[in-house]
Amino acid sequence: MKTHHPVRGMRKQRGLVAVIVTIALFSFMGIAALAVDINHALMNRTKLQNSVDSAALAAALVLDRSDFTSGTAASALAIASGAAKDALAQMATANGNAELDFVSAPVEVNITLANRADMTGGYDPAGEDHYVRVAVNNLSLNSFVMQMFGLDKQLSASAVAGPSAGGGSCNLVPMAVCEIDASDTSNSGYEYNSIYALKLATNNSEMGPGNFQLLNYDPDDPNTPSETENYKLSEQLAGAYKGCAVPGRTVRSKPGNTVGPVGDGLNMRFGDRSNLDASLFPSDSNTTDAELNDIYKKDHKDVNTITDVFEKIAEAETALANNVNPKNNKALTDAEIAQYESVLADYPLDSQEDLTLNYELYKSTGNDRRRLAVPIIDCTADAYGDPSPTGASDYNVKSVGCFFLLQRAPTNNGDKQEIYGEYLEKCPTPNVPYNGVSNSLGTYRIVLYDDPFNKES
Repeated sequence: MKTHHPVRGMRKQRGLVAVIVTIALFSFMGIAALAVDINHALMNRTKLQNSVDSAALAAALVLDRSDFTSGTAASALAIASGAAKDALAQMATANGNAELDFVSAPVEVNITLANRADMTGGYDPAGEDHYVRVAVNNLSLNSFVMQMFGLDKQLSASAVAGPSAGGGSCNLVPMAVCEIDASDTSNSGYEYNSIYALKLATNNSEMGPGNFQLLNYDPDDPNTPSETENYKLSEQLAGAYKGCAVPGRTVRSKPGNTVGPVGDGLNMRFGDRSNLDASLFPSDSNTTDAELNDIYKKDHKDVNTITDVFEKIAEAETALANNVNPKNNKALTDAEIAQYESVLADYPLDSQEDLTLNYELYKSTGNDRRRLAVPIIDCTADAYGDPSPTGASDYNVKSVGCFFLLQRAPTNNGDKQEIYGEYLEKCPTPNVPYNGVSNSLGTYRIVLYDDPFNKES
């Protein structure tokens, strides 16, 4: 009996398989082509987000360094918009960013301001904090396959930037100042735009005999990062120290004057070269000394701040006018009259404006190498309750203050001169540990925040 094979049916099936394979190949080719478009879009999405992040940070930094006490919201927005668009333009010209066209239609660049990180509550230019949201929409990209299906390839991204929470700082110099008013939880008794001695010329510090308000960042301290353990005092003063000072912790005093290392370190910030590596410790872009009055070059042990100066002036003027000693209410003797007259001769100031406090000018040109984060400590007793400690001792950190370094430090023991800084309200620093308190007083930095209107930011 013969077997019959369906030859004609098999030939039909072979033809059908060829059709299916051909369709599958075209499908795979289409998917591969679409994958090229998708990968291209994802790559440029990352570039776009980096650009928007940079623009938001740039705008927030410019706003933070601007004074809008008497300005308007429109002027603040104009300044922020200019900074953001300049940053976007620079990113567009970077290698590999040729498709990031932020000026041609239909792209939209929107900048909004707020006094809160969640971008709610409106914006007051005189407010304490300034937050910026930069949003780029409808950025068109070249399409390879998607255009065959009538699809446009457009990207959008946004970012929010502003000051971080205040608190301790990790950009410290090894100097300390003493707390003036323990009841002042914000500024420890320090007054904005007033001048204070950051390092004394004589060993009459409240920290005890032999101290000149210098600190020893001990490499054995667990808060000291390993990469800073071997740095000398001069290098720490030049900016090498990366450890942190946080309220509630302690710092250790460093007895001794060590004028040479102090001058070598701090003066690197003014561009004065010593034996330190200039590539590691660059100078500030503004190295102009403040024209301090001669009173700061005199060795007056009872004067640490400009406030003390004006108090002495007022006391002398009152005593001479009333011809009585304000301390004992008795008539002035000839010696006391001479003493009060010498006070007025030593302090020829009419007002604090007689000093050239150039931080407002500086902050538009400097790069913050002269803005220092300095621990404010409790000098009434060491961390163990001893009111008269001797030698190196630990002190409790009460807060971290921001000071603008006014002039170069002396470099030899023959020059008995304090090192002065202007106390500032705000102090952006490269690294600030979060302490749960949201405010920009003291030390902080400009950081990125989650955009409340775009969870992909």
